[in-house]
Amino acid sequence: MSHPAPTFAAFIGLDRSDAKLDLCLFVPSTAAPESSVLDNTPEQIAPWLESLRTRFNGQKVALCLEQPAGGLLHHLLSYDFVVLYAVNPMSLARHRETLVPSRAKSDASDAYYLMDLVRHYHAQLTAYAPGDEATRALAALVEARRAAVDLRTQLTNRLKAHLKSYYPQALQLCGDELYTVWSEPHLPDSRSSKFDR
Repeated sequence: MSHPAPTFAAFIGLDRSDAKLDLCLFVPSTAAPESSVLDNTPEQIAPWLESLRTRFNGQKVALCLEQPAGGLLHHLLSYDFVVLYAVNPMSLARHRETLVPSRAKSDASDAYYLMDLVRHYHAQLTAYAPGDEATRALAALVEARRAAVDLRTQLTNRLKAHLKSYYPQALQLCGDELYTVWSEPHLPDSRSSKFDR
């Protein structure tokens, strides 16, 4: 049995970068979408969300963004009037290519295409459901582990670059995986050192 598609007061596309959020908002009773840019900080996002609640009298709004969205996704979930649609990047790319064969893109245009996607296809899209508390906790741990692994990779690559410049023999002694824990040093046997004599 199919359920009727929800009625939304507005449709919003949100394109996220580390520094900013590009937004495109469309109200069905108006002719043209509204574009804006926010700093990607809680100090800017929270007042914007509260202004939406006031503007639309707490009515539901559909907000579409690309996955992964990490902490932003969980922050948006705390606002009960926002219905989230977290789409796969390939879904956005295909929708963009349908409308713009040249594949030209920008943050502002991606916000528009995300808005357009949720505006026309929200009945076919699945609203984001975070799952139970244990599932949310596991997702947060997985995300934290991914961030830690990415940081380890960045630091290891920087260390390798410095060692290649200043002490290339260290890479021969240590091997390629500098982040592994060594149970035995990769050095000549020192058990008969002068300290044991």
